[in-house]
Parts: sequence; structure tokens; C-alpha cells
Amino acid sequence: MTSMNLCWGAPVGGNVSYGVNYSRNGQSTQLVTSKTCINVTRLKSATSYSFFVFAVAGDNMTVGDSVTITAFTKPGPITSPSASNVTTTSISLCWVAPVGGNVSYGVNFSTNGQSTRLVTNNTCINVTGLNSATSYLFFVFAVAGDNMTVGDSVTITAFTKPGPITSPSASNVTTTSIRLCWVAPVGGNVSYGVNFSTNGQSTQLVTNYTCINVTGLNSSTSYSFFVFVVTGDNVTVGDSVTITAFTIAGDNMTLGDSVTITAFTIAGDNMTVGDLVTILAFTITGDNMTVGDSVTITAFTIAGDNMTLGDSVTITAFTIAGDNITVGDSVTITAFTKPGPITSPSASNVTTTSMSLCWVAPVGGNVSYVVNFLTNGQITRLVTNNTCINVKGLNSATSYSFFVFAVAGDNMTVGDSVTITAFTSE
Repeated sequence: MTSMNLCWGAPVGGNVSYGVNYSRNGQSTQLVTSKTCINVTRLKSATSYSFFVFAVAGDNMTVGDSVTITAFTKPGPITSPSASNVTTTSISLCWVAPVGGNVSYGVNFSTNGQSTRLVTNNTCINVTGLNSATSYLFFVFAVAGDNMTVGDSVTITAFTKPGPITSPSASNVTTTSIRLCWVAPVGGNVSYGVNFSTNGQSTQLVTNYTCINVTGLNSSTSYSFFVFVVTGDNVTVGDSVTITAFTIAGDNMTLGDSVTITAFTIAGDNMTVGDLVTILAFTITGDNMTVGDSVTITAFTIAGDNMTLGDSVTITAFTIAGDNITVGDSVTITAFTKPGPITSPSASNVTTTSMSLCWVAPVGGNVSYVVNFLTNGQITRLVTNNTCINVKGLNSATSYSFFVFAVAGDNMTVGDSVTITAFTSE
């Protein structure tokens, strides 16, 4: 139950007492006092009351006209506050209504340095537009029907969910370890958890950094690492991102292992990069094979190629991964060789604002060409697939140096530039 104080000014005249009439729980109640203030108790919270106050003369019978005081009692606090359905930008808040009359609710909080107030008639509200991985304090209070009388606030503290990591990668792979790295999500300060299983046991690693070296692994084994972000409460976590990687196999190859051949030539046999060879027997001192070691093949047949006993193969990487694909330390790298420089450069058809540049293509694969030059203090780049280009928009009577170079098919690998120097006409 709750209460309120009523006060008033005494009327001019003789000594009087006062009566206060009001209705509580459907029953009329009268209080009497000789003072100009009275504390009315046993009221219901968040409820509107009308108090009729009148003066009583000394005969205790003669009364003055009543004056009405209308007021709401203070609402009680909400109970059972909770936060749920947490995302990177929103949180649902719920609570139990206080005992008493009908109320609405206010929710105060701060985001990006700005105070925000939300109002609802319900006991749940979804707060949106929040920052990820951030701690928020929500002050929830009940508001009586006059929209002025408020109860004591209750605080709900919650973190928004962090976003997932990005750009996951595995590197520095050995027979027993793998280095994992990633890019931190946008939002507040976070830590990271890494879950994986080894030898049938689940393991969790925790780090504050965006790289971690996972050790104690088994060789030639596939591992799935589930990396997730943890907020400052050490409870709220983001969605995990999986990094899958194989550890490198040991150097002890056994009968029947396969190897990936990256390059070899054998008289009469034209095999291509990536062909598989089954090894039926081999001997190498201590079985510690390194890049460039050779293996003696006792017999095999591959796609119509009949190699004979004693043929040799040069292996550039040999350890074997547990994915039953002959991988080992090898990685297939596709790359373009560097183009040669252009030859026979020349400038012709010179005018006051343009000139034609020509050259002979370098020996090798198909290439395109880039022409860099400086005009009016700005670097200009022209691109062409032809061995001639007309450069326009030049200044008259001006010396220009054009740097021409070939570009391979990957649009990245470039040859050495050749300079063509020429004057425009006056």
C-alpha cells in the first residue's frame, strides 16, 4: 500500500478542525485533523484519488464548503526485469507490471552520447538502433495515468551482440600447429573464443587478439575451428565463423602413398603438372625427404603412360595430408611470368595537342599496355591492347616523357617500362 500528504491553508476566522472525505476500495472514508496537513495511508499505488477537504467549526457540526484535491499515488517499481532476443543492433526488454492502477512505462537510456526516452503501454519493448558489442543501461519506470507521477526506476543492464569476425585465415601450418587470424568486427571492445575438437575432446581457447597459434594438434588431420566474438560481460557472444584447415603430414611415407607431381619429364612420356603417381616402394635415407628429393618408382600406369622399373620423378613437395589427396606441403601457385619490355618505341603524327606512340610487342604471351605520363602536374594513365595509341589533350610546344610497359594477362604482372620522349608542335 502507499500514501500521500495533503496540505492546505487555514480559512480566516476562529479556530477550526478539518474533515477529509474520500473513497477507498469503494468505501467512503472520513479523516479528521486539527492540523493543516494530513498523511493519508493505505492507498493503492498508481491510482487517482479525489479528497474533499472542509473546515469544521468549534461545535463540530457547522462545516464550510469542501475543496477538492485530486492526485495520483506513486506507481510501484516494475519487477522481474529481463533482456532477451539480443542482436547486434537491438535488445528486447520485458518486466512485470507493478501492483495498482493502470500505468504506462518510460525507458531511458543513452546511445552515441545522446539521451533517449521510449514510452510504451506494454510490459515489453524492442529497443533498436543500438551499437554492436556495447553495454547499455536501461532505466525502466512506471508512469501513472496523469503522465506525471512516476515510480522508482529499475535498471536493466545488457550488452548487444557482437558481429562476426571477417577475413578468417589459417597460416604457418605445421604438423602440430596452425595459426589462425581474422579481422575484428565493428563495435565495442571484445575478446574471442576458439572452439575445436582434438582427440575426441572439445577445447576452447580465449584471446584478446585477432590471431592465435593453436598447438598440440595431430599431423595430417582436418580441423574445424569455430571462432566467435565475446563482449565485455563475457556472456554475450556473436555468431561463430568456421576456419577449416589440415595440419601437415609427417615425413614418414608408407607403401601405397600418393604424391602430387608438380613437374617432371621422362623419355617418351609427356605427363602434365598435377598427375598422381602411386609409390609401391621407395628408400630414402631416414625417410626425411626434402624439396627436390627423388623417388624410385617400381611400377605404375597413369592415363596411358607406361613407365618402366627404375624411372625417377622429381618431387617439389611430398608430405601427404589426411584428406586422401596427395597434398603435403605443396600449394598450387598460378602466376604469370613478367613480360619483356616493348621495343622500337616511336612518336609520330605530332600536332600542337596530340601525338601517336607506337612500339613492337615483347616476345611471349598476350599482353596489354599502359602509358603513363605527366600533364599539367597530373599523372595520366592510358591502357590499350594495341601497339599504337593516339595521346590527346596535350599542351603545345611542350616536352613529354611517356613511360610504356607491358601488362600480363592477370592485369598485375608488369614488365619494365620504356620511355618515349617527344615535343608537341608550337
